[in-house]
Amino acid sequence: MGDQVCLDDVMSLMKRLLKESSDQKGQLATLMRVVEDQKNEIHSLREELQGSLKVLKVMAESTCALRSKFDEDNTMELMEEKLKTYAEAAKQSHLEFLQAKEEEKRLQEAEHKNQQARVGNCKLSGLVEEEKENTKEVVTTFLQQELKVHEPIILQAYRIGQRKSDLPRPILIKFGAQSEKVRVMANRSMLKGQRIWLDDDLTPIQVQARKLELEKVKTARDQGWVAYLQNGQAVITNKKKDGSR
Repeated sequence: MGDQVCLDDVMSLMKRLLKESSDQKGQLATLMRVVEDQKNEIHSLREELQGSLKVLKVMAESTCALRSKFDEDNTMELMEEKLKTYAEAAKQSHLEFLQAKEEEKRLQEAEHKNQQARVGNCKLSGLVEEEKENTKEVVTTFLQQELKVHEPIILQAYRIGQRKSDLPRPILIKFGAQSEKVRVMANRSMLKGQRIWLDDDLTPIQVQARKLELEKVKTARDQGWVAYLQNGQAVITNKKKDGSR
């Protein structure tokens, strides 16, 4: 009776152990399936990560390319802006040059016309000025008596400038022809020693040029050279005042 009880207990224990072993084997199989699933999931994640890395690499390369293209486009745009600025500056400079040349041409033409208008005139300075004088008659008499010019043909003769104290104003003489002026000017050496001068009617530009030429003559003479003014130009010879070279 006692032996039968012990055998039943052993059998019961073995069945329980077999059941527990079976349960543990099932749990282990389940665990292995879970591990395998996680392994597969990790593999999938790794593949997805590699794919993402490839995408990121492509995106990075594309970004670099776009940045390089942007920098290149930006540089080209800056160069185009600079070239445009230079072109506009060059165009403006050329326009200003043309305007300056046109103004210079206009001034030269005006100066030429002014000189041509004066070519038949002369200016008489130092002649006593009287109140209510008939200037044309005064000049005619002076030319006949002092320069021995017979019946000079004078169109106009009048004082110019503002009167200052007792100094006589110059007289502008307009002759009927340039040849008549030449005939008068040919005898002006007869005024030498008098404080009366007969000169060409010069424009302001010609006056300034004559002044510069006279300064050249004065400088040359101060240095001992023989120099004089001829036709409005300084003539400086290679001779000293004492005759040496």
